Amino acid sequence: MPLSKEIPLAAPSEQLKTRLENRTAKIGIMGLGYVGLPLALLFTEEKFQITGFDVDKKKVDTLNAGGSYIYRIPSTEIQQARGKGFVATADASKISEMDAVIICVPTPLNEYHEPDLSFITDTTHSIAPHLRAGQLVVLESTTYPGTTEEVMIPILEKENQGGLKAARKEAFTGKEFFVAFSPEREDPGNTTVARRDIPKVVGGLDPQAAEMAAAMKELEKAGVKGLVLDLRFNRPEIGTLVLLTRGDRERPRRWHSGNEDVRQALLQDRRLVCSGLRTAPRPHEGVFSLS
Repeated sequence: MPLSKEIPLAAPSEQLKTRLENRTAKIGIMGLGYVGLPLALLFTEEKFQITGFDVDKKKVDTLNAGGSYIYRIPSTEIQQARGKGFVATADASKISEMDAVIICVPTPLNEYHEPDLSFITDTTHSIAPHLRAGQLVVLESTTYPGTTEEVMIPILEKENQGGLKAARKEAFTGKEFFVAFSPEREDPGNTTVARRDIPKVVGGLDPQAAEMAAAMKELEKAGVKGLVLDLRFNRPEIGTLVLLTRGDRERPRRWHSGNEDVRQALLQDRRLVCSGLRTAPRPHEGVFSLS
């Protein structure tokens, strides 16, 4: 009986998860600022092969020389990371060698107080020509719902060299890449909570992307369970609408707490945002779900 040529739906996520668990996955960090550099160091501490990408050659040279340009990150941490294989580069062609690419570029406000997405679009343009099937692209920059699907994915699909499409729940054909969103939660100046103990939320364009990104984030947290919330919504940035309620009572050290007035104000704010997105928030276990 001839073997089926169909690739099982779980194959890509299982393959990457295996490489993550074996610490053989190559992870690229796009943007080595106050979010990207600490993230690169976390993954390096967990013995991953990390390549940091930045267009600022001065930053690249400083890091490769074992120096630091962020006051709260001493040069000794950079030197230790270099000893474990961390390398910085401005060569975007090396993106093709990565299993996962994490975008950590800034999103400042422009003169009209609107989000400036130029750093995200420029970075996405640099990734697209080197994108390959099966890669996971995770956006960590702070941004509004719709950025992943309406800004990033069209660029990646149009400008890649292999006719690849973002995976969207259809049967895997071997011509897809995976996209997820996990907003950064860096807390500069906070010396009471270790970076690895800050909880993260993950939302994927499809279940496989969410599963792969969540697995990667759990290993970033040294495998500690409960610090990564995997939200398998059909809109990646819906993860930003999560309201952590029960977690405040059960894990006070891990989850940010707030008084009831603030909680209710946030709830109303999320309802307004969801209304604009034509989605319905349903509080369930302290988490917004889509109806």
